[in-house]
Amino acid sequence: MSFIDRISPHAVKYMKSEGILASLTIAQAILESDSGISELAVEANNLFGIKAGPSWSGQVYELKTKEFEDGKWIEVLALFCHFTSIEECIEYRSSVFLKRSRYIPLWGINDYKEASRVIYECGYATDPSYPQKLIDVIEKYELYHYDKEESNLSVTTACRDISELHPTAQTACKLFLEECNKAGLDIFITETYRSQERQNYLYEQGRTRPGKVVTWTRNSNHKSRLAWDIACNKPSLYDVSTLKKAGQIAMSLGIGWGGVWKTPDMPHFEVTTSWKAPKKEEVKKEEIKLYQPTSKSLMDHTENVLTDLTEEKKHGDKALNKSWLDKFKKGTLTESDAIGLLYVAADRKLL
Repeated sequence: MSFIDRISPHAVKYMKSEGILASLTIAQAILESDSGISELAVEANNLFGIKAGPSWSGQVYELKTKEFEDGKWIEVLALFCHFTSIEECIEYRSSVFLKRSRYIPLWGINDYKEASRVIYECGYATDPSYPQKLIDVIEKYELYHYDKEESNLSVTTACRDISELHPTAQTACKLFLEECNKAGLDIFITETYRSQERQNYLYEQGRTRPGKVVTWTRNSNHKSRLAWDIACNKPSLYDVSTLKKAGQIAMSLGIGWGGVWKTPDMPHFEVTTSWKAPKKEEVKKEEIKLYQPTSKSLMDHTENVLTDLTEEKKHGDKALNKSWLDKFKKGTLTESDAIGLLYVAADRKLL
């Protein structure tokens, strides 16, 4: 998990309760703590260089630091707040440190450029280039995305809005859907952004709450707005053949596909913030190969198996759609179709 992924949920949480932009919080943490690897961050969970003033009653950490005074940098020995966790640090900064009267002009600002300027003018830092450094970090990592208010969806409701994704993921998802449409895949988005509360809710399904297990983790990339799930309009909601083709298209675009994981999650797709669209000539079209048995005996055996698997009287609702048998007889069944049918038949315990 990246540093931004670790702290962004806390930054968003306290943005909502205290009115301090999440982008500003994350950018300051990146600058002040060298993305979480500075001595102060590692040893004292202090991401912002917050000094231990007279009102601080917790543990302290002594460290040399630089201050800009009288037009030059000087080195001084200072005492800093020692926090028990990263969240405690972000909470203290948002609800105590920045609630001091001199920071009143910062409260409620919803423009990251203005917030970067104001926090410097309020005396947070002595470096005259501090505002621009914050702005550069925010724009480099597109942190302004985290300032967007979350929708009021309940934990039982899936968000399907692509615009709720990180800007990079939006671009990747739209390109992915375009390529799937060109390939004739009839798919749709079932979920994009997912709050921590909803992730927890889904994780409990099949464990402490009735239902089938639907996720294996509490830390999905849906929370970071970098993942989306799909389903199929036809021939079935999670048609393996269609999902497999979509997975091949995704991988050709450099998009991660859950279908190749150790514990497969075929409807799941995700990217990192560093993802870039490949050049058109780099996108390889999937080569469609027809399923062609190598002998007449294998041909007859395959037809017999498909005839059996599509028999509704024998298998009821679990029977495969007869259209697959028709495709085989017409010679239009692809190798991907055949592989997909094996997965479906095995899943339905028909084999």
